Amino acid sequence: DFGFEVDFDKKEKLIAEKELTGIYFSGHPLDEYKQKMKAFSSFEIMDITEDKFKDGKEIAICGMITCINRKKTQKGDIMATAIIEDFHSSCEMVVFSNVLSRYENLICEGKVVVINASVSFDYNDKLNLIVKNVFDIENVSYPKNTTVYIKIKTDKEFDKVKNFISTKKGVNKLVIFVEDKN
Repeated sequence: DFGFEVDFDKKEKLIAEKELTGIYFSGHPLDEYKQKMKAFSSFEIMDITEDKFKDGKEIAICGMITCINRKKTQKGDIMATAIIEDFHSSCEMVVFSNVLSRYENLICEGKVVVINASVSFDYNDKLNLIVKNVFDIENVSYPKNTTVYIKIKTDKEFDKVKNFISTKKGVNKLVIFVEDKN
């Protein structure tokens, strides 16, 4: 016994756990963002598979940026690749120079972001997200007292929408109009 005790703050402890063991076991760095991630992510990363998504599909993903690698393109511009991870999975995100120049301040290790991206699978069926926009999750907010209207054509589509929205929790009123019913 050395007579003193060192205690790390939660973030330092989680980083050390991940570096030493490869996993987080006393929590997750994204825990405090769980509600926002549910609201602003269209999907979890592990659900984005080639059999469900076509190349080019636009999605929104929330996660923490890790492992950034900046490279010079043949034209001399700087682009980046990085890993974005959510609670269960991770994938590579590709940030071309025109996007990187707009969001340079948000593309940093440990930053929790919301990205708009298009899905791309490489020749090994590995998922890549081609980033279009990046938002600091701290600065995104729910529109309050808004009514969202959805117009659909048939009862069958209504069932699909109902099943989808039953898994999402929002803060706004939702009105669904079925054309067949007037």
